[in-house]
Amino acid sequence: RIWGEMVEGYVAAMRTGEYLEGATETKIKSFLRKQLNAKDDWWLSSEEANYYGFVDGVLGNKKFKTINDILSGLK
Repeated sequence: RIWGEMVEGYVAAMRTGEYLEGATETKIKSFLRKQLNAKDDWWLSSEEANYYGFVDGVLGNKKFKTINDILSGLK
């Protein structure tokens, strides 16, 4: 049950990312399964986390140049 809830959260996040934008739930789950079942750890830089949809942005990039840009998006 916990595994399924975790995957659903990842799928929801990854739908907003550039890498799998427009992909079906099945395709995203297949990608996740491959990554999570790999024998290697899966490390992401902040930019990669943004690309995959796990974060909304990275402080200092074009979208969020300052902390105020982030705070204004939370309102």
